[in-house]
Amino acid sequence: MSRQNIAPTAPAGRPHEHTSIPAASGRLCALLRRLSVRCRRLPGPYNRTPAVPIDPDGEVPFWVRPPDFRRQPSHRPRRPWGRSAILVLLALGLAAGAGAEEWEPLEGLSFLDTGPLRIRDQLLIGMGFLSVEPESADVLGQGQWQIDLVQSVTNTWVQSSNVEKFLDARDERAPLTLDELRSIEPDRPGEGLYHADGELYRTSLVVRRGIGHGLQLSLTVPALGLRGGAGDSVIEGFHDTFGFGQQGRDGALRNDYRVYVRDARGNELYRPDAPGFGLSDISLGIKARLRTSSAWHLAVAGTVKLPTGDEDDLAGSGSIDLGLQVLSTRYFDRSCLHAAVAVSHLGESQLLGDQTLFSAMLAYERAIGTKTSIVAQTTVSQSPFGDLKIGELDQIAYLVDLGVKRGLSERTVIFAAISENVVNLGSSIDVGLHFGITRTLR
Repeated sequence: MSRQNIAPTAPAGRPHEHTSIPAASGRLCALLRRLSVRCRRLPGPYNRTPAVPIDPDGEVPFWVRPPDFRRQPSHRPRRPWGRSAILVLLALGLAAGAGAEEWEPLEGLSFLDTGPLRIRDQLLIGMGFLSVEPESADVLGQGQWQIDLVQSVTNTWVQSSNVEKFLDARDERAPLTLDELRSIEPDRPGEGLYHADGELYRTSLVVRRGIGHGLQLSLTVPALGLRGGAGDSVIEGFHDTFGFGQQGRDGALRNDYRVYVRDARGNELYRPDAPGFGLSDISLGIKARLRTSSAWHLAVAGTVKLPTGDEDDLAGSGSIDLGLQVLSTRYFDRSCLHAAVAVSHLGESQLLGDQTLFSAMLAYERAIGTKTSIVAQTTVSQSPFGDLKIGELDQIAYLVDLGVKRGLSERTVIFAAISENVVNLGSSIDVGLHFGITRTLR
């Protein structure tokens, strides 16, 4: 299967010439090290007196908490090695990338392969946190550009089991009020409670550039639209047709937007109004080639997420997050296999302390003719909400993505895909649709 155009190989019988990594790589590592020290944010709204009192009949503030509350130590053990491990592995990846051999594109499809489906975890209440996006181990050649534009529409309906029971007991559809949510006891003593209902529209622009020496830089600019949406009736009809339960949907308004989280200490997040469309957190990335052969390719990629989104609108986490993933791609005659293992260090946010999480991805692509391929992909990721002591929300998320890619030309590829949760339905989206286009430039 053909892939991204890579810098040309050396003439036969002549060894490849490599230069050392530019001094800028060392400066980049030093900069990331300084940024990681600053991941812990200044005291947030939890450490301030509420600006307005709680008025159940009027507008409810975004953060609702006891007036004398002060942040308690995180229940999740701190892992001070997380950031150091990311930085050390990234530095090793840069060093290895400098000595990697160039490789020639293999025969295959008539378009340049864009790797696995670039679909991140889309859980509505987790969009502010860093989630590394799947990609192949291929690295652009020096001076090459690649641009992605991906549009995702996902529906989230997740909640504690006692919230579901409360909704199932209703005789008619009605919005969940704050007083009703407060009256619901958690599933088990000492735990929290949550409910999240809404649709997410995510537009992501990604620009990549190969800079030589087996290195590639990237910039990701996402925008989020959070709203009630219009897909609830379709989803409910699908559940009825195939015999799936509604998980309490019959007791709530269709196409409503409502987010409520209460941790084990009684601190609450309540968001009854959709915030609309806005910028999310921007990410900067670097990828280094570790090893290549005629079929196997190995790379390492590092990511820094900057707090550019609005934390109160769930479009950002308010912290600097760091990520590292090891990527592997194996090419066959008419198919390819992509795999990745990632670690992310999330900085402190309004609701959560800093933490280190792991995730993994596996994708298989098969050519159908010369201009079309199908992709089956699965991702597994830890939840960032362990500190809240909410059983369903702290479960590992499993998503399956199925997609079709079509080459419009050698350098332009479009794709369409669907995402579905398969295990632990309380910690992932209900269903998602994704559309994208990738353009590779010389």
